[in-house]
Amino acid sequence: MLDNGVPASYVPPDPLSRYNALHILFAQREHDYELEAPLLRRLLAEGADINGYAPRIGTPLLGLIDN
Repeated sequence: MLDNGVPASYVPPDPLSRYNALHILFAQREHDYELEAPLLRRLLAEGADINGYAPRIGTPLLGLIDN
């Protein structure tokens, strides 16, 4: 996604699916923290909103906590 020019801050215009890249990353049940740490740093550095709100999940960190 990032390597193909999509901004890290991208959020679909549909108000029912306001997920950003952090919602998708954190919603996964299993994580490889060593491999994901550089991606997380890059997403945050390039503008992914850690406080972005999606109706079904809430913020990305709430999605991580739920899993």
